Amino acid sequence: MGGGWPFVGRERESSAVLAALRGRDEAGVTLAGQAGTGKTELMRHVLGRLARADRGVKVLRTVACAAGTPIPFGAMYRVLPRPPAEPPPMWNPVQHAAETLRASAGGRTLVIGVDDAHLLDDLSVLLLADLARSRAARIVVSVRDGEPAPRTLTALWKERVLRRVDVEPLPDADVEAVLTAALGGQIERATLARLREAARGNPLLLRELVESGQSTGALTERDGVWWWHGRWTASPRLRELIHARVGTLDGDRRRAVELLSFADSLGLAQLTAMTSPAAVEELERSALVRVDRDGERLHVRLGHPLHGDVIRAALPVTRARACQAELAEAVARHGARRREDPLRVALWRLDSGTPATAESLVAAARQAWAGHDLPLTKRLATAAVAAGSREAVPLLGDLLLFSGRPEQAEEFYAAPPPCADRLGLVRLRFLRGLNMVWGLGRAREGIARMAEAVPAVLDSPWRDDLGPTHLVWLAYVGRCGDALRLAGELTAPPPLSEAGETVLLAARSTVAAFTGSTAEACATGRAALARMDAHAAVYPWLRGAPAFGVIYALQFGGELREAEAAARDWNDTMVGNPTAWSYATALSALALGRSARLLGKARSAVRHLKDARRLFGESDAQPLGHIGVAELAHSLALLGDLAAARRLLAEARSGDGEAFALFGFTLDAAEAAVAAAEGDVPRAAALAEEAAGRARRMGAHSWEPPLLHDLARLGEPARALPRLGELAATLEGPLPALYARHTEALAGRDARALDAVAADFAGLGAALLAAEAAAQASAAHRDRGRAGAASRSAWHAARWASACEGARTPALDLTRAPVLTRREYQIALRAAQGETNLQIATALGIAARTVGNHLYNSYDKLGVSGRTELADMFPEARRG
Repeated sequence: MGGGWPFVGRERESSAVLAALRGRDEAGVTLAGQAGTGKTELMRHVLGRLARADRGVKVLRTVACAAGTPIPFGAMYRVLPRPPAEPPPMWNPVQHAAETLRASAGGRTLVIGVDDAHLLDDLSVLLLADLARSRAARIVVSVRDGEPAPRTLTALWKERVLRRVDVEPLPDADVEAVLTAALGGQIERATLARLREAARGNPLLLRELVESGQSTGALTERDGVWWWHGRWTASPRLRELIHARVGTLDGDRRRAVELLSFADSLGLAQLTAMTSPAAVEELERSALVRVDRDGERLHVRLGHPLHGDVIRAALPVTRARACQAELAEAVARHGARRREDPLRVALWRLDSGTPATAESLVAAARQAWAGHDLPLTKRLATAAVAAGSREAVPLLGDLLLFSGRPEQAEEFYAAPPPCADRLGLVRLRFLRGLNMVWGLGRAREGIARMAEAVPAVLDSPWRDDLGPTHLVWLAYVGRCGDALRLAGELTAPPPLSEAGETVLLAARSTVAAFTGSTAEACATGRAALARMDAHAAVYPWLRGAPAFGVIYALQFGGELREAEAAARDWNDTMVGNPTAWSYATALSALALGRSARLLGKARSAVRHLKDARRLFGESDAQPLGHIGVAELAHSLALLGDLAAARRLLAEARSGDGEAFALFGFTLDAAEAAVAAAEGDVPRAAALAEEAAGRARRMGAHSWEPPLLHDLARLGEPARALPRLGELAATLEGPLPALYARHTEALAGRDARALDAVAADFAGLGAALLAAEAAAQASAAHRDRGRAGAASRSAWHAARWASACEGARTPALDLTRAPVLTRREYQIALRAAQGETNLQIATALGIAARTVGNHLYNSYDKLGVSGRTELADMFPEARRG
């Protein structure tokens, strides 16, 4: 990491401390907060800042510490001279120490900072109180919430001799700023969310987590992005810090934290019955546990989940099993009334070796499945199958499909357990085919097996979810016509359940998005999104999935800003949910990165797509990982990093193109972009044209316009225009028609039409395409001898390109874009906003004549005749 841990944020607290130290009303400050909230660093920062800013100040810092036998002036020993060997009669040690300190300041203002002042010995407290009340020194002390402090000290802030400043946990924005500064790079969003949740704003814990993660290899940097892989691991130092807080507990207090380390949370009444009210109260005072209210119930949980990890790791096996057996009996005895209780009881029984029924194991497995805890679901479902549960067989079959071990899943499907009934076997036969497509890369065989199983599936309760699943996979492998026919069959009687209808809505949204029915894709996807939470417990993979079709439909149709907002909401939801399916989180990062690229935000796209690549690699399921890699290659090509783009293209080609033919056009577009950036424009054009033809034959009509538009941008508008014209008349959304208009303007070298197209691309948020069209308009104007118009178009091209985070394409020629000096830009912008020459001159402190000269130079460069046209060159002048 290098260097010290950065001090970030705390502006409010820093200002309050400095105001108290410099003001007349108070003698200083008491910094109060829980352990690790950064009181020490805040004190060090403020006192250092004060000493650097004011040479008339002398700063002394010390720290109190616990001692078996209090030492007189123990905390002040480092800043006080040694007392006389034989004190004179009536010698007052406090008065002597105060006078000595005042004398040591040499006429400067004395400022004394004491950490952990609640541990001060009596003489040190009296000394600080004397200095504060007499205003002989300015005082800054820190005290820990929940720890008893000497009354003389507490009286100082109660009587407002010292100002009390509460040091709260860091807000999320400051946590991100601290991590970015400490690591010196980007932090992957899910890692940032995990660190925020784990540290809970505690700077000390945050630092220890980061350094622990780096030392164990859990926190690593890849492609300039920091990410956390696997479970939390506590370094020896972090374990020591936690042991320092919990290791000295005994009796009921120790028993309470042991039980909570396994239970996560318990009802207050339940925990006090198992331990004692006094023990729980004492733990709450010291912030080792916290009590939360949920309606009428009060729940107790550990102050930090890492405490539970360390406590569990230190327990002997016999004690751990006893704790879990005790918890299982206690919760079951009270009726297991909370929603998560069946899962907890079943798990405690498994871990403690006490008997659990097959029914309880199945119920627990379904809860774990609803929470996307795949390893726990597998463990519980396997135990239920071993106990002879028929219900657990299809559940375990579903789980194995998503487990990332397709060979193991194939063994299970090929030789089901004896307890499987007829319905279970129907589902397993279908899942076996799906596993071949999804996990084994045997798309043709898998689709054939799925088709064989479909008649029995559609005549069973599995029709609800496996029917729509078959529909989606027909589209994925490129059989869009068959998918649309099946969609019609599934809407016919017998009706699906409400949950099944929700799954079908999500499936129809995806198929409609890629086949050209943008409005249907958005309507069905949004309807599924509105209902998915009600059915996610039955079909947990449903959570978030409907967003995929909606986002692609918005992207294809041209609602690019709305697509980015939807992708960001989806990604925020997935990243902020620790139980979210990692594959769906990866899909959301892919959608967000693709949205950023379409908006021209190349570096943002790279950042999100690196997240997606890492998440796909970490996920148990990776089928669309190669599509995310292709999008990343495309974005890097826009930034000119062709070596990395070529490397990633080779990686993307290793993906299963047959099973995911519907998405393969992403790879075609990326290959065309890389070829064009390398100067092989004919090959790039051929790639785009061939891919557009394949999309047409497949029925994936939404892919045709962007690919044909690429063909036009690569110098072949005449070849792209006929089909684009047809699509513009049938496909929904503003973008297909705009692609056709751009292609027609390119074919006719129509400069004014290109200007209009550029403005419309900018209106949709497609800044890179807007810049390209404006650059093409500039060249067309110049060919016709319209120098002023050429300059205006080139200026717009440069401004739109400036929003593209460094992206460039072969069509984007900015070599003739007018360049204003910093002063010219400053004056022209103010003039565009309506200010007079005199107003501008007054604001900038220059002569009005100088303003006029700069404006005339700007008019000439931009090809405008005066202020009226100037306003059109500065859209930002019209904002607000």
